Amino acid sequence: MSFLKQYSIQFASLKPGNYTFEFVLNDKFFENFDESEIKKGDVKILVDLEKQARMLVFNFNIEGKVQLVCDRCLDEYDQLVKSEQKLIVKLGSEKKEETEEIIVIPEADHTILLAQFFYEYVHLALPVKKVHPTDKKGKSLCNKEVIKKLKEHETKENSKPDKSDPRWDALKKIKFN
Repeated sequence: MSFLKQYSIQFASLKPGNYTFEFVLNDKFFENFDESEIKKGDVKILVDLEKQARMLVFNFNIEGKVQLVCDRCLDEYDQLVKSEQKLIVKLGSEKKEETEEIIVIPEADHTILLAQFFYEYVHLALPVKKVHPTDKKGKSLCNKEVIKKLKEHETKENSKPDKSDPRWDALKKIKFN
């Protein structure tokens, strides 16, 4: 946890106004989260903070690359990530989350730790399907040997069904009025 303290902002001493901070997420950052899909990365986060009397408005600009495991061939590859997120922090009596974008922290707090938000925002920027990109000709950059093996083990019924399953034929005849 002590490593992650560097991803915090001490806001109590700041006067109302706009401030900019820059953070870098590297391999060591992602190692601090056991369940992370990302083990290696180089991500820069530009934080624009607007401090108001009883509220902090954060705008995060996230850009960089992370290393992921391809869903298709299981090789590692570099995935570009780019995202913009917003977080509103209100000062109140107790810590609570009002919405995904709005949280309340105690007025007595002087610092906000942003590491968990950075972790979540980078993961939200990941594609649902994690596969190697394609080259200029549109060919996948996946491990060719693994793709060849997958094609060898592909069964005919998995690739293209020639005829329909008789168990479903009766259901196809039903017409809804």
